[in-house]
Amino acid sequence: MKKGKRGEREFVQFCKKHGFLEVRRGQQYSGIEGEDIVGLPFIHVEVKFYGKKEDLNIQKALEQAIRDADDKIPVVAWRVNHQRGWNVVMRTIDFVKLFTGEPCQRELFTSVQMDGDEWMVIYKRFLEMEK
Repeated sequence: MKKGKRGEREFVQFCKKHGFLEVRRGQQYSGIEGEDIVGLPFIHVEVKFYGKKEDLNIQKALEQAIRDADDKIPVVAWRVNHQRGWNVVMRTIDFVKLFTGEPCQRELFTSVQMDGDEWMVIYKRFLEMEK
């Protein structure tokens, strides 16, 4: 699965560019870890690297992230080959927690998608609130 490994490697580099130097691929050590990416506290990342826009299935990827997240916040980091930048998708209830530091008071069945660089700003602010 070359696209998967490539996407994971590229997203690791993206995280390191944002100062998360401990981030690495979860599968690189004999496939023992079940996460695509490890090293982002409180976050479970499902990485999707699509060959073309027609292949996008963000809802399915988000459902997989939710299923595998355990007690972490599930997110999907995705991009399409030959397009710049990462995108991040997460449930609205998780976005509210990330943005405010407080749990969402209502069950919302929607998702939020944003530019990866913008998500990193919000995530770093969340980590500061959690200290």
